[in-house]
Amino acid sequence: MTTASGHRAIAPAPRAIAPAPRAIEPYPRARPRYPASARRRSRLRPAAAIACEVSADGAAGEFDTARQALLRWAERHAGPLPELLQAAPSTISSLARVAQHEAHGARVEAVDRTLGHGRYFGLSLEVGSGRRRPVWRGVTALYRAPGGTFLRTALEARKRAVLGRGPMCWVPAAVHDLSESPGLVDYGWRIAPRPWVVDDEVSVEGLIHLIEDPERTRPVFATGLSGYRTDIGGCAVDLRDLAQRTAGLAHVVVLTGPMTYLLSDRIGRRFSVFGDAFRTYRPGCRVGEAAERHPIAMSETVRQWPGGGPRQFVAYLAREAARMSLSCQMAAFGWSPRDMMAAALESGTPTEDGDALHPLGAGEEPAPGATEEETALRPASGG
Repeated sequence: MTTASGHRAIAPAPRAIAPAPRAIEPYPRARPRYPASARRRSRLRPAAAIACEVSADGAAGEFDTARQALLRWAERHAGPLPELLQAAPSTISSLARVAQHEAHGARVEAVDRTLGHGRYFGLSLEVGSGRRRPVWRGVTALYRAPGGTFLRTALEARKRAVLGRGPMCWVPAAVHDLSESPGLVDYGWRIAPRPWVVDDEVSVEGLIHLIEDPERTRPVFATGLSGYRTDIGGCAVDLRDLAQRTAGLAHVVVLTGPMTYLLSDRIGRRFSVFGDAFRTYRPGCRVGEAAERHPIAMSETVRQWPGGGPRQFVAYLAREAARMSLSCQMAAFGWSPRDMMAAALESGTPTEDGDALHPLGAGEEPAPGATEEETALRPASGG
């Protein structure tokens, strides 16, 4: 086809067919809903989520103690925070105050509210904000209701880290701080960044109760020493490292050799742990159901785990715990004061520490001879 001027007309290109929409990736199954101010950079993916209660200190001061711990956590990355961000609302009529601070490549945002007889404090800490995209972001919210103080915290990281192809920040280090003071508890069990050593009959009964607890939202990673050994230092994996990486995400349990036999007598060998084997009791477990739903890795499998043996196996379990936390701990709860108020009303009065039915609920004293360094470990990349 030519035009009146003799030039050949270029036929218009055929209209491109719009590509079919991409399927939604199955991971993660449930994405926590954060405050709008914390969703600026969607390239970060949810990595881990924790929902629990803050242990009551008997004087109704646990909210302020937890709030100060979160601010100290932010200061470790962003330096001294301005007074506006640190100061609490001075009167009951204070509605909302949002404060921002950016320094040393970290960005901090906080909102502080009084809600009648309740209090709400939300904190977003973004590390690496001066780069093209941040390395990770931790979002935390505290809510105090007449029934107690409740905590929501989540970690977002880059895709490579979430999928296990790069360095991973397992849980916000603030979780470790809060577990030490004022303490964290959920469904009557203390959350501690240490393995629980099951070394007597009462503890075995408590472990069975934990495994079958219908309210449990965290996996139980359990192993048993072979023969009649009682020293957990001889375990196939570094249990302290695993407990640090999964604080708030999983329960890490080790049975001494004699107690593995007792557990097998109580729940059956097919469902038990023995000989340095490592079993995962997933949430919703019922003793006697299909054991295949709660996988076990034999000691030889752990030693020959692809990519690094026992250390890589620990990383695998940590990623599994983080993945489960996104669908088991945070799916039903939002982050707004209204959402957390509804969760508080649903939960009722928190379970007090020290419940006689829950040996782990009273916490765990450092083992005799343990050094201060051992009890103060922090993960190298935990934020």
